[in-house]
Amino acid sequence: MATHTIKVTGVGDGLLELLDRRIREQHSTGRAEYIRELIRRDVLAPALGPIGELLAPVHQEGHERGYTEADIDRFAQDAMAARRHERRGPAPEATP
Repeated sequence: MATHTIKVTGVGDGLLELLDRRIREQHSTGRAEYIRELIRRDVLAPALGPIGELLAPVHQEGHERGYTEADIDRFAQDAMAARRHERRGPAPEATP
């Protein structure tokens, strides 16, 4: 995967100190990973609609624990399939 550098202007020392404090107190990541996650969450959650917003904390926790996006997606799909199965019963068998 390609990496890119984003330059952000207008961030004063006070705001940067607050950001670093929040990262230290509430997250197990560094500044770059935290900002990547903010961007990822802001871009992906609205694209996925309300379910994306609901799953954003799951994605964040998964990334902090070292899971890949594919791992998290597979977990979410399995959980949703299990819930559908509970509500509706097993899917009908396909006929040849």
